[in-house]
Amino acid sequence: MDWLATLGMAMGSAWLSGINLYATVVTLGLLKRFDLVALPGDLGMVGEWWVIGLAGFLYIVEFIADKIPAVDSIWDAIHTFIRVPAGAVLAATAFADFDPAVRIIALLVGGGIALSSHGTKAATRLAVNTSPEPVSNISLSLAEDAATIGGTVLMVFFPVAILVIVVIFLVFSIWLIPKIVRAIRSLFARFRSRFTATGAAIIIAFLIHSLIPALPMIAAAQTGGRSPQAAVTAFFDQLKSQRYDALYDFLPSRMQSQLPREELTRSLRRLDSLIKFDRIETGRVQRRGDHAVVDTVLYGTLRRPMKIDGRDASEGRLAVQQLLFREDGRWKVVTADDRTRNLFQQQYPGFDREFQLRPPQFAFKLGGVWKAFDPGRRER
Repeated sequence: MDWLATLGMAMGSAWLSGINLYATVVTLGLLKRFDLVALPGDLGMVGEWWVIGLAGFLYIVEFIADKIPAVDSIWDAIHTFIRVPAGAVLAATAFADFDPAVRIIALLVGGGIALSSHGTKAATRLAVNTSPEPVSNISLSLAEDAATIGGTVLMVFFPVAILVIVVIFLVFSIWLIPKIVRAIRSLFARFRSRFTATGAAIIIAFLIHSLIPALPMIAAAQTGGRSPQAAVTAFFDQLKSQRYDALYDFLPSRMQSQLPREELTRSLRRLDSLIKFDRIETGRVQRRGDHAVVDTVLYGTLRRPMKIDGRDASEGRLAVQQLLFREDGRWKVVTADDRTRNLFQQQYPGFDREFQLRPPQFAFKLGGVWKAFDPGRRER
């Protein structure tokens, strides 16, 4: 085989490996195994059955993973460290009969070509994954499989043709990749602008859902047997000091069966990554026998300041009612949400008629003035 054909086989193998390494190796291996082609240098080693078998198994795994949005991007990220070196090795192996200097050059150039095809594939797939439907992702993956297998067959029979295709692709990728990167950046920029324009609706909704249903609602801490206000204050002190694991040990057995320790701890830590609670104010207390409702306002500092209506906001407050019930002589504290009210309703029929309940309210401090925020509102 002359040097031009060898160059086509080497660079073609590297390029195709960047798209789908395992399909390339399996196709080359089968063609060699059945003596349909003669491969240059030491590329003939791909015809060994154990190489074909291993590559075939990995291709099946990739065939499945590559059809699942998000999973395919993770797979591509991992294979940055596999496809690129493998493409470089295949290119150098094709030049095994040439001088060492030529093999080194082939190794470097082959690695660069594999990186370019792999990078173009990964960037394109990342852009396609922004589409909510899976059809485009699956179609693109099938097209890549067909192109890889067809390109490998074309390469072994017409190596010069694949060399021309590789050169054209390199020119095309130089033009395409910056456009894909700009499109992805534009997508995230639109997301950030929407995030700012709505006054951080996402983080507020996240705070509400993290704090209300998962945190104190089920985290009913055993916090003293004195007044309801003292119990609420003691509970907040444990929350502020981040004694998450200890809070779980004070949960009533009914609530422990509803919430694993790890889930509670994870919810609390996730909440702490968003806001650092500084203090609590207690207000009106409603009490009926062993049940009580305490109005509270929790003040905190946002871990990451944000812009709301063009102004910086770094402080937030949450006005929320704490529901309490006395068990074994101690007040247990839970935060008022739908699940909590249902639980209280079961234990204390007519609870909603006995107490005045209201939903949580969140506010930001803007220019020294607290501004209420409705997490349910939508940008128009």
